[in-house]
Amino acid sequence: MASAVSVLSTADPVRLHQVFASLDLISDGRTEIIAGRSAFVEAFRLFGVDLDDYDDVFAEKLRLLLTIRENPEHVTWRGRFRPAMDGLSVQR
Repeated sequence: MASAVSVLSTADPVRLHQVFASLDLISDGRTEIIAGRSAFVEAFRLFGVDLDDYDDVFAEKLRLLLTIRENPEHVTWRGRFRPAMDGLSVQR
């Protein structure tokens, strides 16, 4: 089983999907994404995430990641913390 850890609240869901899709191909389908939050807040300021938005940022990025996984060839999505996507393909 291949594994990698990313903090979804400070990562871009599009890039995270691409990285895990590549890892999944390399590992012959033996990879999983486990979405979680960080207990360490140092990275939030570094990546421009306001701690007042902690819950909302995580929920929004998780929704986008799940939307991409459902249909990566045609992603339409809008949110507060990332630019919108209108029918875009998320390449691996």
